[in-house]
Amino acid sequence: MGFKPRIISSVPSSPSRFVNVLAWILILCGGCSACVTILTSLFSKKELTEAAQQSSLIAQMMFSHSEYFFLIALIFSLALLIVGIGLLKRKNWARIIMIIIIALGILFYIAVLVLLFTLFSEMAKVLGGEPAASEIQKLLNFTQIFGAVLTVSLLGYHIFIIKELCSLRIKGEFLKTKGLILGKSWE
Repeated sequence: MGFKPRIISSVPSSPSRFVNVLAWILILCGGCSACVTILTSLFSKKELTEAAQQSSLIAQMMFSHSEYFFLIALIFSLALLIVGIGLLKRKNWARIIMIIIIALGILFYIAVLVLLFTLFSEMAKVLGGEPAASEIQKLLNFTQIFGAVLTVSLLGYHIFIIKELCSLRIKGEFLKTKGLILGKSWE
């Protein structure tokens, strides 16, 4: 009658290279930026105050609250390091946190796109009466286009990472516990 027995392999598939590469990138970036943040925080407050006096108003504000910026940078760096290690060990919490971080990055890039076109349009209006306005306008247009292309490509990359981390194959690696995935046998 043409009945052929099905052989079911109990050998699990190999871990995803995508997750391994992403994890190592996070570990390296998180570790390096944590070291840089710690080394940067070793500068004395006096040196930072002297540098702030010669800077713009925004830089002066940043220098006056530098300890908060260092703390935020250190927390973010250590979070990347921990999430990278969690991804390497295939912990589902790390996958979920990475998806959340990347989703926040997508919102940030959308805000950058909005700022690119609103802020630069305002700058063009302010410089409208200047003699060199046409040259400045060309530079602003180039910066808008280049910034928009770069931001859209980063948006696409972030969407790709989220899509991959949400794929069934990668989800299966993280949810594989006691031979079951979402109520179905892994083997």
